[in-house]
Amino acid sequence: MTKIAVIGAGAVGMATAVNLQQQLHSAQVTVIADKFGTDTTSHGAGGLFRPAPDMVDMPQDIFVRCHRQSYEFFSQVVQTEEACDAGIFRISGYLVYRDTEPVIPTYVKDLVSSIHEVSEKELRSIPGNFKKGFFVQTLIMEPKYYLPWLTKKFLKQGGIFLKHKVTSFQELVGVYDIVVNCCGYGAVQLCNDTKMYPHRGQVARVKAPWLKQFILSYSDYSYYIPNSETVVVGGISQVSEDLQYSKEDEASMWDRVLKFEPSLKNAEVVDRWVGIRPCRNPVRLEKEVISFQDGRKLKVVHNYGHGHSGITLSWGTGMEATKFVQEHLTSSKL
Repeated sequence: MTKIAVIGAGAVGMATAVNLQQQLHSAQVTVIADKFGTDTTSHGAGGLFRPAPDMVDMPQDIFVRCHRQSYEFFSQVVQTEEACDAGIFRISGYLVYRDTEPVIPTYVKDLVSSIHEVSEKELRSIPGNFKKGFFVQTLIMEPKYYLPWLTKKFLKQGGIFLKHKVTSFQELVGVYDIVVNCCGYGAVQLCNDTKMYPHRGQVARVKAPWLKQFILSYSDYSYYIPNSETVVVGGISQVSEDLQYSKEDEASMWDRVLKFEPSLKNAEVVDRWVGIRPCRNPVRLEKEVISFQDGRKLKVVHNYGHGHSGITLSWGTGMEATKFVQEHLTSSKL
């Protein structure tokens, strides 16, 4: 039996682990991580499926393929009875700008159900003096449900969890045949990856059941995104490792969001979250064979550095990582 380890239990790691089980039925897959569920960065995300070439660095062909694979999978789930448990549902809303220059590339428009530029009249219905806007029909993958759903699927197919912080790939040699590295920002230490950098995020979750659509202002990176029970209000995007919740950042966030959604002023805040998005230019999605000084080798697949797009890209890059694992296995047989 082929033994495969996946390092990391966020959305990318869990989606990759489930993909491996679905494609390699005879393999034993173990997810190794020091943080699970609510302790992962993925748990705090708003969950909006949003192809963002300005925020994730990937070659265009891979960007398109991974987003398309993710969206097709999530769209299939929406049409089944599993949608509720998975926390995946349809949503529409607006991308708005305070200048008239932005153009959404055609290849991005093709990656969601629908995107079209709105009229001046429709744009005037949104406070904030926006100059340009797009109406989008897309999906939400709500982490509160999406991560447990992936976990349930993983366990049902015989998956194993191991709570442990991997500090060196060498400790896995001889224990696993292939290792898939989805460790996110942990790659700074595990891989000594100097291309990684931290994007600090901060959001509040509020009770605002009257809001059914999202609004995301690209001009100052502020937004609100309805989830099933709360509305996620953001945002903060700073190159920082600081995990302390900042009152100053919260005040700035509310000041920006209330300009285009005044109805949120008295909404009850039920939760606050700070996390570090694992950014890398480019996203690392590749295979390698690591050689150690004692002569031993380890086959590794890297799948990390998704930044703001971890939930969005989780299934698509999980599929790509699985293909690399299959290539490693094929090369073993030659």
